[in-house]
Amino acid sequence: MNKPIEIILRTLHVGSCRRVAALELEGKCPAKDFIEELAQSNAPGHNSFIARVDTIAERDKYRNPRTFKHLGDGLFEFKFNKTSMRLYAFYDDIEGLEPQLIIATNGGKKNAKKEQGRDIERAKTLKAKYFAAKEIESTQLIIKELDEE
Repeated sequence: MNKPIEIILRTLHVGSCRRVAALELEGKCPAKDFIEELAQSNAPGHNSFIARVDTIAERDKYRNPRTFKHLGDGLFEFKFNKTSMRLYAFYDDIEGLEPQLIIATNGGKKNAKKEQGRDIERAKTLKAKYFAAKEIESTQLIIKELDEE
C-alpha cells in the first residue's frame, strides 16, 4: 500500500493561458528556494525570471528555445538572458485547475556541464515523484501562493 503524499503547488503567476507554480513535495520546494536565492543574489536575473514567467503564462503557444527550451521527456528549462541560471519545469493538466499548469521543480547554474546534468536529473526525479504521487488516491493536492505558509 502506498503512503499518501501531500503535493503543494506554490503559485508564481496565473496568466490567461497557464498557471506557473513551484512544486513542493515532502516539505521541500527547491524551485522556491532557487527563486528566493536569485532575488537576493541577482536582482536583474530575478527580474528576467519574473518577466519570462509572465510572458509564457500569457501566451497560448510559446515557442522560443532561447528562453524556454524543451529538454526531452516532457522537461523544459526557463533560460535567463545574460545569466547562466536555469529553472526546470514540466506541464500538467489538473481537472478543475485551469488554465494549463507549468510546474517548476528546481533551478541551477549552467556554469558546468556536470552540475547542470545533476540539476536536470533532479528535475526528472521530482517530475517522476509528482506523477507517481498523483496516482495514489489519498494524495492531497494543495494550491498556495509562493510565500504562503
